[in-house]
Amino acid sequence: MEKFSTARGLSCACSLLAGLCTASLADSLSRAEHRQSPQPRSLPLVAPAASAAVDAWPQAIVLDAQAGALAEVAGADGGAQLFIAGQVLRVRRAGTLRGHRLAVYRPGPWLQDGVGGRALGRLAFRVARAEWLRADSNRDEVEAVALHGEREIQAGDLVFAALPLPISASAAPPPREMSAHVAAQRDGEALRFAAAGQIVALDRGALDGARVDMCLRLPGREQPAGRVLHVGAHAAAVLLEQVRAPLEPGAAVLLSRCPH
Repeated sequence: MEKFSTARGLSCACSLLAGLCTASLADSLSRAEHRQSPQPRSLPLVAPAASAAVDAWPQAIVLDAQAGALAEVAGADGGAQLFIAGQVLRVRRAGTLRGHRLAVYRPGPWLQDGVGGRALGRLAFRVARAEWLRADSNRDEVEAVALHGEREIQAGDLVFAALPLPISASAAPPPREMSAHVAAQRDGEALRFAAAGQIVALDRGALDGARVDMCLRLPGREQPAGRVLHVGAHAAAVLLEQVRAPLEPGAAVLLSRCPH
């Protein structure tokens, strides 16, 4: 009986010691993790639901030449060094905005066809998503805070509360397939993407029957090489996904309905 009691006491003592060691190790790891974790940046006045994905806003859009004055960034302050979240934007001509969730686009190159030099509009590239903070009494200027971004926001960037629609569009159903050419680009900043993610513009827009549910194909190939992101009246922005080399201005391509 004495031997059994001694063995049982030793067993309990070992179990207690193991439990204390485990608890101490877990506490040490927790403190180490807390020390190494960066403190999150606090963004006051921004609802949690505003951190939605940016996929609803395409990487590039086409602005029609007759679009008129648009809301634009007058200046931007603050923000994290590596991440755009937290930049406070001052937006002028805010009376054109209808909505509190905003997207910021960088004006890119002007587009023209490769034959007669006809103006087709202008590309703009997405740089950030933002949320409305406050407006002045006349609502001519508002402040917004950046929630997510790919590039630092700067004065002159354009601000939208909804995707711009082409000024006019064809009422006829889009053709099953249409020929198109890569539009030439001039002036402006051409933001470069990776080879498989290059943005190009085509000389076909809503007036020609181009739609956002269309895909780009290279002549002689059945596999889609890209998809239409956005259309203006005379041009379309396309994201290239299955292309080994960049497409040069004037290159002939095909537009057709994307396979389902």
